[in-house]
Amino acid sequence: MKKILLLCAFYCALIAQLNAQKKWEYGFGSLNGIVNDIKNTSVTISRNETNNLLPIPAESQIIRLRVGNNKEANGGFSVSDSGTNFGTGAKLVMTSPQGSSTNKFSISNISGTPLFAVSFHIKFDSGTKGSYKFAIGKDTGDGKTPFSNTYDFSASAVLPTFLILQWDIAKTGYHLSVQQKDKSLIKVDASLNPNVSFVNGREYQVQIYANNTTEETLYYHQAKEYKIAAGASQIWIDDQLLHKSAAEPNFVTAELPANEAINAFVFLGEGTDDAKAYFDDFVYANYIKKLVRKIPQSKTDKIQKPDPTWGAGSVESYNKTASLFGKTDTPNLNVLKVLSCNVLKGFSGDLGIEQAFQEWIIERKPDVIAIQELNGFNPKRLEEFAKKMGYPFAVMHKEEGYPLGLLSKYPISNVKKIKDGMRHGILYGKILDYNFIITHLVSYTYQQRIKEVDSVVLKLVNEIPKNEKIIMMGDFNNMSPEDKQYYDNNPEKIKALVNSEKNNPGNTYLKNGKIDYTTIQKVLDAGFYDTYKIFNKHYDKSAPTKMKNHNNYTRIDYIWVNKNARPDCVDMFIVKDNLTDYMSDHYPTLLILKK
Repeated sequence: MKKILLLCAFYCALIAQLNAQKKWEYGFGSLNGIVNDIKNTSVTISRNETNNLLPIPAESQIIRLRVGNNKEANGGFSVSDSGTNFGTGAKLVMTSPQGSSTNKFSISNISGTPLFAVSFHIKFDSGTKGSYKFAIGKDTGDGKTPFSNTYDFSASAVLPTFLILQWDIAKTGYHLSVQQKDKSLIKVDASLNPNVSFVNGREYQVQIYANNTTEETLYYHQAKEYKIAAGASQIWIDDQLLHKSAAEPNFVTAELPANEAINAFVFLGEGTDDAKAYFDDFVYANYIKKLVRKIPQSKTDKIQKPDPTWGAGSVESYNKTASLFGKTDTPNLNVLKVLSCNVLKGFSGDLGIEQAFQEWIIERKPDVIAIQELNGFNPKRLEEFAKKMGYPFAVMHKEEGYPLGLLSKYPISNVKKIKDGMRHGILYGKILDYNFIITHLVSYTYQQRIKEVDSVVLKLVNEIPKNEKIIMMGDFNNMSPEDKQYYDNNPEKIKALVNSEKNNPGNTYLKNGKIDYTTIQKVLDAGFYDTYKIFNKHYDKSAPTKMKNHNNYTRIDYIWVNKNARPDCVDMFIVKDNLTDYMSDHYPTLLILKK
């Protein structure tokens, strides 16, 4: 009985801890105007104090915008929907004072834990002297800390800070330093961080992961796992991890005692010549292990110039996505949009990425979604996930390994879940008058893929009446003979495959030094049409996305139709925009059908 009670207590504590994990976002609305430019005053925004220009923060959080008590020009705060490429509405613009009394923007009273992460976009403008600081730490709620009072960070008193970044403004640029426990400033070494520099007019994304526990912990960035030391912060600038010294990304700078909650952050400026800083896209969380990597935003998804590597096909994919699969309030009732996507091990176990995907789907409203790699999902969770996006019908074929899922606005009938004979499997269902086949072929060897296609995939196809329409899609992990001119004539591509085989013993892509196309040739021989080839003149890769830094490009994600479904096809393309560039290591594909 005692053991049972202890187990119950353990699981209750674990559930409470998981439920306490929260992520928040704060943007600055869509209006333009002056928020505060009055000397020696503060504007506070909370559940109890509202503002005509700025949104109310989440829960009990408090936003303060403080203008200092300077004899010289005081600067102030405004919101503007121009001046940057980041953000989708208004940005906060802070004009720093000329004197030593600081202007400060802060968010405090966050439901904090000893783990904290924050991400934001920033643009520096006009400055040639002075300094900016960004700090995270603990606010006591009584107005006695720099997160909520009128003062700068003390040069002598112990502070409840975990990390302070300082940018010293000069005519040549902005010099970034990290304040140490002894209050000294250590400049970020340019030789260790050659890709990080700050200048007027450029835009940056800053991401900070903080671990104020007494144990090393993990977090994910760009779907890759990193370890962060106890009592340390790790800092990313435009997805470049800063290093304190060679191979050392951990900055141990905390004045805040270990295991104290981090519940506030502040940005301040002083002693400038009317320097300006723009902010937006604040994302912050009281956990780090599964924090979202913030998806970069820009004002357009269209690409006007060919990618030097991928050429015209890349332009076509981005532009088709922007024009045919952008945000819409009114779906086109004359077409059926079918999206297929590999979501990389269940969105890398990252709830933030999952939520970003949901928001993206809600805005674009495809009718049917086929998903590969639903790791970590079960049928109940998939149903809840689907309903949040407006899909009343959802099925998956298994829970272990790499599950497949099918979401639909319309009823799904005749569902079949096939696992035998395949590593990942097949999910089949009928929607309207289409037979949908979703699959994910094994990645290891072309011999295994041939066997899976022969003995399972095409066997299922042959069970469907010859006069019916079939749509087959997914990650086939094999290149197509219809693309061979882009592979076989490129020595770098063959070299990349050779190296991949060497680095991954047991994987085979080449037969006698040449790519084996048999798997896809069998699909073509069975009477299926590669819809990408029907509607696109130029080659484009479906993997890797921008989150992977290698040149082993490939098109292995397909949507196939049989001859009965081909007349219904209107268009097909690889879906490329700001979210899909980083959401997974595969780009989604979209087929548009006429109803």
